[in-house]
Amino acid sequence: MPVIVYGGGLVADGTDVDNFEYSEAGIRDVIGNLLIVDVADRAAAEALHQNDPYTKGGLFETAIIEPFLQRVPPLD
Repeated sequence: MPVIVYGGGLVADGTDVDNFEYSEAGIRDVIGNLLIVDVADRAAAEALHQNDPYTKGGLFETAIIEPFLQRVPPLD
């Protein structure tokens, strides 16, 4: 089963992230999303994306699915 390890919104430069609120005005500063997921393979990552409610709702203009190499902090 896929696990979201990290996730969050990418915001425009200069956004006050300490006081950010998801609202009609605040959401204008969100320019993308980033998810790091723990999945068995690329097919599982693609399936996770295809079943995402935002994907199904047509909210993504572009999606990039690439492997992630963790370097910091080092793995035990």
